[in-house]
Amino acid sequence: MKSNHNGFGVQNLLRTRVEEHFGDRSFPVYQSSEDAKLGRILMDWDRIVFTLGVIEKHFSDPANIKVLELGANPYFLTQMIQDRFGSEMHTNGCPLGLTEDDEEIRSGIVSFESSAGGEQRPVENRLFNVEEDRYPYDDSSFDLVICQELIEHLLFSPTFMLNEIHRVLKKGGKLIMTCPNVARIDVLRKVLTNKNPIWGYVKVVDKSGRRNSDWPGSHGVYGRHNREYTLAEATDLARGCGFKILESECLTFHLPKVQASLGHPLLFLQTLIYRSMKSATFLPLKFLQLKKDFVFIAAEKDRDTPVEYYPPSLYDVWQVQHDETAVSSGSLNI
Repeated sequence: MKSNHNGFGVQNLLRTRVEEHFGDRSFPVYQSSEDAKLGRILMDWDRIVFTLGVIEKHFSDPANIKVLELGANPYFLTQMIQDRFGSEMHTNGCPLGLTEDDEEIRSGIVSFESSAGGEQRPVENRLFNVEEDRYPYDDSSFDLVICQELIEHLLFSPTFMLNEIHRVLKKGGKLIMTCPNVARIDVLRKVLTNKNPIWGYVKVVDKSGRRNSDWPGSHGVYGRHNREYTLAEATDLARGCGFKILESECLTFHLPKVQASLGHPLLFLQTLIYRSMKSATFLPLKFLQLKKDFVFIAAEKDRDTPVEYYPPSLYDVWQVQHDETAVSSGSLNI
């Protein structure tokens, strides 16, 4: 079990019942078993602790900052920031669609109820599409926007999302963004073993036709990774959209465990090789360090207006138009 972070740890998250409330309806965030919830907490734990450290590094008084966390569900980081710092938290989730009265649900609250007791403040939860909808906040509303493990799910416009983040941040406000590194060792390992590293289709219903709200498919096309990034791509995108880059690096939080097993020697050998490959990314060689699991960026709003930056490497239609123009003029080298 991972250690606590200043008294607020894994067991605190595990004992807390988290519910989303929309009008007269409530939904528990984790409906599955306690073991499943614990597994998710442990999977995210090191990233949560790392993020708390980044906040402490860039804010001298985190208790007095206003934070927007995009794509916050299952709200582990939300709770930890509240518990650790007492910051004013606001969260975002996907729109739920129309109600029986043909009204679209756009806001609610998230409640935290710990079995250990203690006061928990409800958190305002606004529902909007981060790459299509104007965010329902005034300009310069937040000191910090957190965008973790979200940008890879977008379909159309990370530029729109970053422009809106820039708009709602105060001058000097910070952005903390993480996403999977498309150049990570795990992708290379799959390619070398002739396996497809791209996310598969998401399952929406079971054999009986029942939709399970815990499945990624419950979020439609946003339930899968639609476009992952290298460190260079994510950094260039954030800088191009008007942010000042404070920190940017690749991170790995976990190494696979190697357990000797006489009954599965091939699995033991494969895991040992995989761990050795991932361990190599900690060597002081930039080429290898860029093969870690996650991209991390901390950035600052240091200008009043965002920039609509559409790099050709991310927006293929621009590249296609360029190539078509080059072909028609006879200047494209093939």
